[in-house]
Amino acid sequence: MSTLNRDLRVRLVAMVAAGLLIALCAAAPASAAVPVVTTGVASEVMASSMKVCGTVNPEGESTTYHFNYEHYENGWQLEKSAPASAGAGTAANEVCVALSGLMPQTKYWYRIVAENGSGESLGEELSQQTPAAVEGLATEPPTNLTRLGATSSVTLNGVLAPNGHDTHYYFEYAKGIYVPVKGVKNEIAPALPGGDAGEESKLVHVSATVEIPTNVEFSYMLVGVNQFGATYGSEQRVFVPAVEGVQTLSPTELTASSAVLNGTLEPNGFDAHWQFVCVAPEAAAPSVAADAGSASGPVAVNARLTQLSNGDPLEGNTKMSCSLVASDSLGSNEGALVKFTTPAAAPLIENGAQPGVTTTTAGVHSNIQTENEPTALWVEYVDAAGYDATAANPYEAGGKTVAAHLEATPYVVRNATRGIVGLSAATAYHYRFVAENATGVTYGSDVTFTTAPLSPPMVTTGAASGVSATGGTISGTVNPESLKTSYEFQIGETSSYGGAEIFGDAGEAGGDEAVSTTLSYLVPGMTYHYRLLATNADGTTYGPDMVFTTPNVPSPIGQPVPTPLLAFAPAVFPVEPKTPATQPRHKVKAKTKGKSKAKHKKKAVGKKQGKKAVRKGQRKKKK
Repeated sequence: MSTLNRDLRVRLVAMVAAGLLIALCAAAPASAAVPVVTTGVASEVMASSMKVCGTVNPEGESTTYHFNYEHYENGWQLEKSAPASAGAGTAANEVCVALSGLMPQTKYWYRIVAENGSGESLGEELSQQTPAAVEGLATEPPTNLTRLGATSSVTLNGVLAPNGHDTHYYFEYAKGIYVPVKGVKNEIAPALPGGDAGEESKLVHVSATVEIPTNVEFSYMLVGVNQFGATYGSEQRVFVPAVEGVQTLSPTELTASSAVLNGTLEPNGFDAHWQFVCVAPEAAAPSVAADAGSASGPVAVNARLTQLSNGDPLEGNTKMSCSLVASDSLGSNEGALVKFTTPAAAPLIENGAQPGVTTTTAGVHSNIQTENEPTALWVEYVDAAGYDATAANPYEAGGKTVAAHLEATPYVVRNATRGIVGLSAATAYHYRFVAENATGVTYGSDVTFTTAPLSPPMVTTGAASGVSATGGTISGTVNPESLKTSYEFQIGETSSYGGAEIFGDAGEAGGDEAVSTTLSYLVPGMTYHYRLLATNADGTTYGPDMVFTTPNVPSPIGQPVPTPLLAFAPAVFPVEPKTPATQPRHKVKAKTKGKSKAKHKKKAVGKKQGKKAVRKGQRKKKK
């Protein structure tokens, strides 16, 4: 229970007592009253005893009194002194009781209690701390730490004040962190043999020498004992390292990309080895282990740090935490961590893989060290004709990509890629990467690439086959050059064509595709021109002009009246400009064969329309 709570408790009890007293006075006859009491201050306080006093006014009735006293130990422990008589007078009398059997170094709460025929009165509750059994006791740091090999010699120290009481002492110690409980023996390591501290009334220094394992942490405390009991000192730690004097010192020659780590150690006759180890927030590759020899004095060691544990180079603005680790046959020890941050620096750029190019685009690559700062990255480029190596900005006549924004990181950003678009086919270009952070701008080296040439389809117009008086088949081959490609047959009575236009899909393969179409409703004895053309994203290619002639129909069958060729819808792909036909057009019916079904249109021409065309031609001849 805290002092605050305890004081509140005292006030509440006093208020209750006062209320009872008032009630009793009101109820009792004027000639009778409960005792009036006051709790006094304790005196003659010792480790196991004290004298407590108070005053009692019997108020004219035979009155007895006693003292209640209690302390807290796993709950409140209440005790009472033997009852004694305070007489039957009407004046306040001082009364005292000697309390014994108390616990050293313990806080006690006490009060006087008096009772007569009219009732009971409680005095104010006060407190008093008993002193330690052995006063002035304290555990002091160890001295004379000496490595003997697997074990080490250590002197444990402390002070105490017997103050006239025959006093003895001993040291308790244990491996690791040991928090002993009063009165519980240390079973991990036996207490050292005790010693006699005498009984002088002054501070006495005491000590004991013990052998403990080397490179193992121990805890110990001084315990003093006299007639009143035992007093335990505070805990101290003792540790004899395998390698002595291991210290990590501040780095030197600190730059954005390297640092020299420093430290010292003392082999003192044992062959010692060392290396530097860096931990979070950024781990670095440990230095190569080295031999420090077995010299008796301090040995200075150092190693240059240039890269992180993942193999990336050390960068600017990187937080490091490094320490010196040394070992010998007895074990290993580590110096305290030394923290530092590398200086800020502008980004570093290293060109990456070869660009990937098409006819109009290029994907370019680089590796970037952001130097652990947010970084903007872009590409400047220009065609070879506009590149001026002597200019302040050789790429001024060209363009640049939109900047990419890279996060701050102590690791290399590998294969940072930017895309360049809108280029010309089969053209040489220069480019460089540019990176900028808060510290500065860095320009990458000049690199060149050439865009791919255009790949229009390859076309061959084939010979006609199966030609009859009114029909036949025309064919050819198309190589799409791996681009989606369509094709068209153009047919007419001259090399200007102007007749049927028959379309088809040649796919997007990389080799020759055979295509063909079958024609119907041709005019006997007529010569026809035709050619194959194909179109993809890179352009249109025209096959050579080819001809065939349909045979005449044998006499006496009359020849059909010539009619114009069927009119077809214009092509949906870019085609070579056509010259208007100079001869009458004849009706053609086409059937196609190829990678996909050919599309064509025809316009029916009636018999009456044919006669009108003949009469029109005869009038032209007369003129």
